[in-house]
Amino acid sequence: MITYREIKKIPQIRTYIQKADEALGALGYTEHSFAHVGIVAEKAKYILSTLG
Repeated sequence: MITYREIKKIPQIRTYIQKADEALGALGYTEHSFAHVGIVAEKAKYILSTLG
């Protein structure tokens, strides 16, 4: 199974996150970059493991 650490090293994924953060910034939202993605990934992992 691929880990989050491995996923975030993929250049296409990094570009996608950076561009999404730029778009949200243009709309007036606060930081939604790598820190936010990491928090969401951890919460999703917890929820999915809890649900089985």
